[in-house]
Amino acid sequence: MYLKTYQVKVVSALKAFFGKAHSTKTEIEKASSLLPTHLRQSLNWVSATYQSLEYPFQDHPRTGLGNPYPRVVIKVPTGGGKTLLAIEAIREYQNSFVQRK
Repeated sequence: MYLKTYQVKVVSALKAFFGKAHSTKTEIEKASSLLPTHLRQSLNWVSATYQSLEYPFQDHPRTGLGNPYPRVVIKVPTGGGKTLLAIEAIREYQNSFVQRK
């Protein structure tokens, strides 16, 4: 199935976000390994990703272990292909961010 023009834009924006998040996380993990333990908590790759892309970042979600994670919302009108976009988002996440299936 072919994506519509606006769907291609959404997938491209997600791909750019995941790529930037992956590179930022890698850089911060390298930097954090050189810091003393008590300073490592101050580095937050999620906030750094949003700031570098100039996206608003108002909440600071954390996992049960206290690690930050990114939260992304996609707004699409009724009949806009939300399921198809979700599938493409998962595919881009696997290819760009985690780099494994």
